[in-house]
Amino acid sequence: MPEKDIEKVLENLQLDILIMAWENDMVSDQAAFMEEELLKQNMISQHLKIRNEFLPLASVGINDPR
Repeated sequence: MPEKDIEKVLENLQLDILIMAWENDMVSDQAAFMEEELLKQNMISQHLKIRNEFLPLASVGINDPR
């Protein structure tokens, strides 16, 4: 194989590696974003669950005609 062809193959391999690294970074960033969003959603759900448990108790105390 001529040296020029070998250089072209190596150049293409370098580009392939750069593209794969970029794609990997994108996937990692997306996964981190999704994990953060799920944590936020979980925190909101927990807060709403706790609030909904205590809301009826608070309204009973407030509306108690005694």
